[in-house]
Amino acid sequence: HRQLLLVTGYVAADRLGHNPLTAGDAGPAWLQRRVDDVVRSAGYQDQWSLPLTTHSDVVVVHRNDSITEGQGFSCDQDVVVGHATPDPALGHLPLEVVAARAARDALASVQTTRPDLFGPDGKVLVVLRPDGPGAVVERLNIATVHRPGVGYGDLYGQVAPAVVDALRALPGVDAPDSVDASWCTVNGAGEFLLPGPRGDGGLSGKKLVADLYGPRVPIGGGALCGKDAYKADRCGPLRARQVAVRLARATGTEATVWAGWFPGQARPSFLWARLGDGRELDESQVDQLVGLPDLSIKGTVAELELNGQPWTQHLRRGYVGADHPWDR
Repeated sequence: HRQLLLVTGYVAADRLGHNPLTAGDAGPAWLQRRVDDVVRSAGYQDQWSLPLTTHSDVVVVHRNDSITEGQGFSCDQDVVVGHATPDPALGHLPLEVVAARAARDALASVQTTRPDLFGPDGKVLVVLRPDGPGAVVERLNIATVHRPGVGYGDLYGQVAPAVVDALRALPGVDAPDSVDASWCTVNGAGEFLLPGPRGDGGLSGKKLVADLYGPRVPIGGGALCGKDAYKADRCGPLRARQVAVRLARATGTEATVWAGWFPGQARPSFLWARLGDGRELDESQVDQLVGLPDLSIKGTVAELELNGQPWTQHLRRGYVGADHPWDR
């Protein structure tokens, strides 16, 4: 919050008596350097520098046989959701999610190439109206942090055309010919001079929706971010996504998959799916259609290669739709 960061969680040590957070270079100074590196990589440097005081309350546990064995069992209850559309050109994702990501990437590109005008923070909201097999951009809202004194004309002229062009480049998306304030808004609340935690506590939970499929698809009961690969919150939604993709490909319609976990289980206690044509399938029917993979935690982590994933990249760009093992 503002300039205070609290690092919490659990870290497993490789041997008894070894604390990886205090041994050698891995002490408080090391942790502070790691925090500073992450903050700078998010764009908070130079004029936008965000000096932080870091406090750690990390619990270090000895990695023993019982902990290793326990990784294969859910430590909490959870309902996970996977979703897929039948269109591989869109990464089997809803069109509005693809559009929002394209708008976000275009805004980030403008911010990066014009540091004389823009800072690291921003938001986009794309409203699409269905039009035949595609959609028309009905409203577009863009917010971007900027340096003091930058005029609205410069903001609008630099940001709006770049974002609109990125949307028009998507298959099936159209936008009005003229880019104007009747449908495209930039910084509608006025000046945006305080980025990041100095301007917004950011506790609304929208990250859970942005990580996955957008607001019209259920997100389940847990967050992917901040968990190790063996947590049902992380491996569960990714396995459910894989099953949904396979169902969408096999049936040519949208597919949403639910799976439920109870504490102490190695695999979900239930799995069922709903298809875009109205059919509802239980676990055995899903298996008959596409052949279910190993739904256990250990089997999922191994097959989807979750222990070697670049999680930082995924949390920045979204966890689904980029031809990861769980998108196939």
